[in-house]
Amino acid sequence: MTATVYVRSVMPGTVKNSRRDISRVGHAWIEIHHSDGSIESAGLYPNPVAYTAPGEVISTDARDYAGRGLTSDPIPVTSAELQKLREFVELSKRGVTWTLPGYGSGERTWNCATWSIAALQYAGADVRFSSSGLAPWFIPLYMEKDPLPSTWTAEGWGDIHPYGVDPTTNTRFTSSRKNSSPLVLDLDGDGIEISALTGAVLFDHNADGLRTGTAWAGGRRRLAGAGPQWQWLD
Repeated sequence: MTATVYVRSVMPGTVKNSRRDISRVGHAWIEIHHSDGSIESAGLYPNPVAYTAPGEVISTDARDYAGRGLTSDPIPVTSAELQKLREFVELSKRGVTWTLPGYGSGERTWNCATWSIAALQYAGADVRFSSSGLAPWFIPLYMEKDPLPSTWTAEGWGDIHPYGVDPTTNTRFTSSRKNSSPLVLDLDGDGIEISALTGAVLFDHNADGLRTGTAWAGGRRRLAGAGPQWQWLD
């Protein structure tokens, strides 16, 4: 019977069983897909009392998580590699230490992300990157499967401050907008009145020297706009 391994990862809040989303940083696990359609899965979870305490390996991830998340490219495994993978899962159930994502891993000290990679390395599967310091949702990206979704915000990189992005930074990240200077047209051909803005700072945006300053357009009715957005200003 042939088998293919996938590494899957999801963001926080996608777990069906909230008891198993203790870390609040999402989750990563391995899935073994067999040619007969059956699926095995295994993932490492933190201790509910303390992060740096013995974790727990659970084999129900394929059922516990909702949503697509990210999925690695398929990793074909031989019968011998499959046996080694199962062996690693069983050995892990005898006691491992869970640590925060983003921190280095060591012998029998992992988070869910580094544990998944360590399992593949133990089995001898083709893994082309280090398991050190990976956050759960980075794994498929390292496997060159999916780019970052365009809808991700800075908060998507983690929500445990100071290990993730603090709320202030996230707000700045998501609320920033591109600015452009308005265009003022002299519609009646009699010139444009301007009044200088207070302040002495000017910006040479194109590095060709400062030739103009910034001012408010004044006087009679004029048309102002930025890009395709136009409006009459009185």
